Amino acid sequence: MGKFTPLDTTSPVHGDAELAEKFLSTLGKRRVYALAIVSVAEGATRLATVGAEHDARFELGSVSKAINGHILASMIADGTVNAAQTLGSLLPLGECPASDVALEELATHTSGLPAHGGSRLGVWRKGLRAARGREADTETVEELFGQLRRASPQKQRYHYSNLGGAALGHALAAADGISYPDLVRARFASPLALPTALVRTPDQPLSERDVRGVTFSGREATPRTARGYAPAGGISASADDIALFLQALVAETAPGMDAPSEWLEVDDGLSLGAGWHISRGEGRSLTWHNGETGGFSSWIGIDRSADRALMISCAGHIDLDGTAAAMLLAT
Repeated sequence: MGKFTPLDTTSPVHGDAELAEKFLSTLGKRRVYALAIVSVAEGATRLATVGAEHDARFELGSVSKAINGHILASMIADGTVNAAQTLGSLLPLGECPASDVALEELATHTSGLPAHGGSRLGVWRKGLRAARGREADTETVEELFGQLRRASPQKQRYHYSNLGGAALGHALAAADGISYPDLVRARFASPLALPTALVRTPDQPLSERDVRGVTFSGREATPRTARGYAPAGGISASADDIALFLQALVAETAPGMDAPSEWLEVDDGLSLGAGWHISRGEGRSLTWHNGETGGFSSWIGIDRSADRALMISCAGHIDLDGTAAAMLLAT
C-alpha cells in the first residue's frame, strides 16, 4: 500500500468547489485523505467530494446512532414497538438488569449501561486497536448479548453508551425478525432510495466504490464490518446517499421524524432526541451527531429553525464538531 496524500485546497474537486474549499481552508495542519461534504439550505443542495467520487462509500461511525433513532421513531409510529418496551422483551437476555432497560433509554443514553461492555482490560485493548486503525469492536452478536447479561446499569441522567447503542439496533432488528444490516436496508436505505448505503458484513469485501480509511499514522485502516457493535457505528454511505437523507430531514419526509425532536432535557444547553444531541446557545439550536471509526471521521447537523442541514465525512481522524457547526450555522 502506497502512502496516502493529505488533501489541501489544491486537490481536485468533484462537484461544488467552493463548498469543498470552504472546509479544506479550515484544516491547517490537520490531515484528511478523502472528503464528502453535503449542504442543504434555502432549497438548494450543494455536494462535493475530494479524493473520491460522489457514489463512493464512507464509514459514518456513530452517525449511525442518529439513523437508528429514526428507525426507532418510525417503528413506534407504526406500532411495531413502543418507547417503554424493554430489551428483555426483544432479545434473549434472560433475567438480568439490562433486560429491564427501555428502548427510549437506549436512544437517549439514559440506560445507565457502560460506554462499552466487557472488562477494563478489554476496553483498553479496544482503544489500542482503534489507535492502530484496526477494528476495535470485534464481538459477535452473541458475545454482545453476553456483555449485556453481565452489565450492571447505573441509572443516571445521561451517559453515552456504545453498548446501549448496539443493543438498541439489535432489539429493533429482532422486533422486525431480521438482522441489523437488513433492518437498515428495510427501514432506512429502501424508504429513502439510497443505492449505496449499507452495513458491511464480515463476508463482504471492499469494492472499488469503498473509500479506504486512514489511521492516525497515515496508514490504511481495517474496514469496519458488522458484528455485535455494528448498530453503534456500522453504516456506510456515499455523498449521493447523504444528500438524499439531508433533503428528507429538511423536508421532514425522512422515516421517524420524531427522532430529532426533544425527548429529554439534560440541562439548559443540551437536550436529547432519539439518537440526536440538541445543543442550545446564543438563541440558536443545533441538532447533531458525530462519528468516528478506525479510519474515518463524520458529522451531521440540522438547523431546524432555518431548514438547513450539513454532513461531512472524511478519511482520517479530525475533530469536526467546531468547524462543521460553524459552517452549518453561518449566515
